[in-house]
Amino acid sequence: MGTKLDINHELKTVGWSNVVSGLLGGYTGSYIFGQTIFTCRSKTNSRVVGVCVILAEIAIVVVPVSVMSYVPRFFLAATLFFVALDLMLEWLVLAYRKMCIREWAVVWLSFLAINLVSLDLGMLIGIGVAALNFILNYIQAPVMIQDYSRDARDILEPLVVSRNLGSIAHFEFHGYLFFASVVQLIEGVQKGVYVHKRSNTSDKQKYLPVCALSHNITVECLDGSPAPNSNILPTELVVMDFTHVSGMDATAARGAFLILKKYCGNQGISILFVNVLPKIRKLLLKNEVTSKESFYDTMNAALEFCESHLSNGR
Repeated sequence: MGTKLDINHELKTVGWSNVVSGLLGGYTGSYIFGQTIFTCRSKTNSRVVGVCVILAEIAIVVVPVSVMSYVPRFFLAATLFFVALDLMLEWLVLAYRKMCIREWAVVWLSFLAINLVSLDLGMLIGIGVAALNFILNYIQAPVMIQDYSRDARDILEPLVVSRNLGSIAHFEFHGYLFFASVVQLIEGVQKGVYVHKRSNTSDKQKYLPVCALSHNITVECLDGSPAPNSNILPTELVVMDFTHVSGMDATAARGAFLILKKYCGNQGISILFVNVLPKIRKLLLKNEVTSKESFYDTMNAALEFCESHLSNGR
């Protein structure tokens, strides 16, 4: 919906709803998957949808007649069929545009295994096929990158290296980025990007140019945690260096970089990608993480753009 999801708030909502439902003798459960799809497809980003559902369910309980007995059975069946067809079309057919061939094959094999065997065993088979695909991708990645500008200590560096250069946040990624790296990637980048601290000030005042603000700017990390230095400048540009990245899967592209793009975009922060392998660049473009103009072959070219952008902004 374009806003950051507060997972703790969502879990508390589901938990308290189940408590109330259980105390009143009702059923327990979670969000209605079909309703979520309907809401997303209709782009009704409003609380009115939830209010309408609440009122409708109260009416069904209060009315002395069985409302469901007047609803045609084929309507409920058609609704379930629509949800299933929509998901199959998105993840079995259209997903090939956002994945490489082998990852798409993993999705199909998992789907066939679940339907031909059983849910539990099919999921285990799917996990095994996904693990095999990861091993194949990992062993095909280059084991040595010749770079005379770096020393041997880089081998010991973590997955995400963050350096903040004033209004520019610089991140270096290392190794093979896959589904297990998503959480570390998101947390590492959010800790290195600084934004104006949330307050009751108007949006217009919040996004004034840096030069027009007081030197005592109160900032916080992108994830809402306190910044290590309260006097540091808010981030305007993020530079992501892929020099030492050997590969990446679709889950990392969508689960990490697409989310980071949305988080940074909400704050007016631009992201630049440096020295990205062709196959990774293609994957990022397929998943609409960025545009072709955001790729740079060298770090110097990216920093020159940053310098020009900051100079023009001031």
